[in-house]
Amino acid sequence: EKTDLEKRIDHTAAYLQKTVKGPQISSVGGEWTIIGLARSGVDIPDTYFKDYYETVLEEVKVKKGVLHSRKYTEYSRVALALTAIGADPSDVGGYNLLKLLEDVEKVIGQGINGPVWALIVLDEKEICQKYVDLILENNFFIN
Repeated sequence: EKTDLEKRIDHTAAYLQKTVKGPQISSVGGEWTIIGLARSGVDIPDTYFKDYYETVLEEVKVKKGVLHSRKYTEYSRVALALTAIGADPSDVGGYNLLKLLEDVEKVIGQGINGPVWALIVLDEKEICQKYVDLILENNFFIN
C-alpha cells in the first residue's frame, strides 16, 4: 500500500497532467511541470514528454535557437527540463542550448539568477569557475 506522501505525489502528478495538457516553453505551464513530473517517480505517459519535446523543438527551430535575447535563464530552465526527460539540450534540432550559457556577459545580464542557473545546468568546469568567481567578485549576495 502507498504511503500518504506517495498518494499526494500521485494526486499532484494527476492534477498537473490535467491542468497542463500541453506544456510550453514557460516557467508556469512548462518546464517546472515537466521537471516535477519527470522526477516524481509517477508513471507518466511517454507521449506527454514527447509532446513537450516536439513543442520545444518546433519553437527552437522557428526562433533559430534564440529562446530570448536577454533572459538567459530560459536556456537553463529548458535544458533542465530536457535533461529530466532524457533529451539532450546540446542538440535540439541542431541547436546547442548549453553553448549559449557560455556567454558570460549575456548570462549575467539578469543579475544573480543568470549565473546561478547556468551553474546548475553546465558541467564545463572552466565556464562554471568563471561564474563562481563572478558571483564572489561582485558580491551578489551582499545588499
